[in-house]
Amino acid sequence: MKHFLTALCVVSIVLLWLSAASVYVPPTWCQWATLAGLAFPIMLVATLSLGLLMLLFCPRRVWLPLIGLIACGGSICTYFPVHLAFKAPEGALKVMSYNCQAFGGSDGRSDMLHYLAFSGCDIICLQEASLRAPLYKEEVAPALRARTPHWATGPSGCNHLFTASRYPIVKTEDILRRDTGNSAFAAWIALPSRDTLVVVNCHLASNQFSDSERTEFGDIVHQGEGKGHWAEAAHIKHLMRKISLSSPERGRQADTIADYVARLMPRHKVIVCGDLNSTPISYPRYRLVSTGLVDAYRATGAGLGRSYHENAMPVRIDYIFASPALKPCNAHIDPTPGWSDHYPIVSYFTR
Repeated sequence: MKHFLTALCVVSIVLLWLSAASVYVPPTWCQWATLAGLAFPIMLVATLSLGLLMLLFCPRRVWLPLIGLIACGGSICTYFPVHLAFKAPEGALKVMSYNCQAFGGSDGRSDMLHYLAFSGCDIICLQEASLRAPLYKEEVAPALRARTPHWATGPSGCNHLFTASRYPIVKTEDILRRDTGNSAFAAWIALPSRDTLVVVNCHLASNQFSDSERTEFGDIVHQGEGKGHWAEAAHIKHLMRKISLSSPERGRQADTIADYVARLMPRHKVIVCGDLNSTPISYPRYRLVSTGLVDAYRATGAGLGRSYHENAMPVRIDYIFASPALKPCNAHIDPTPGWSDHYPIVSYFTR
């Protein structure tokens, strides 16, 4: 029994470490590295469970899972940070990133716009905004005019990204040019301190899951509504293949944004907001942090930070990053609004 548990624990630790290390592997080199990153919470739970069993049946060897977990402590804190919440200081810059799913559709649009208008945010970055001309002119603009009167939209041909600011937007610059919602652009904002803040709003390539695929995955997770073990295995394999095939494009997009940010960082304050369609243990997040950007939720948030909440996929895929010149505080996911399949992520910054 002791030898069997020890062997299982060693295997679990090795797989946990490989999962954590997968963030360093560009998906253009190995598509399957993305799947290894997705397995991180599974391997973490497995290692913790084996550690408890070893504590019961072979306590003299419990040091083994402890070393494995301590060596992976940075990745664990990235996935599940633990910080106490403090009230943001007076005058802090409040920033929100929100995949609004077409403003919640016609049923939830007025409520969502009311929420955004009274959120008190100085900068709001929206993804999947779908700003059709009548909607933009008649509903969105009047709702946001009081607090955030300055607006900018994404690259030419893409009106799915929308940045609203309390302060003047002096220019915009395309970073990723696409005719879909998956793109990125930068808004240069003139702050009262006469500094220029560059805010990058981005939405990286999705996994292209259909509504029926998401629903069936949720049924499998909740169990009892699947079509049998073989059908479930085939469906999961199909979804994993979709994830791996879409990961190289996300990796290339993250590289492009990171290169852009790296050129700006020495001279400007930078904030990057958006839906990365990637978990905290992923190459896109690592690539952005490697430029020196600080993950606001990792630095000041607490808990899993579930920003995508539909179909049994409780993951954080929405982020706010900032250059070291901006100190984050009280980053959190706001679970109050339910009009989109995402929750907004909010962070305060002191300058």
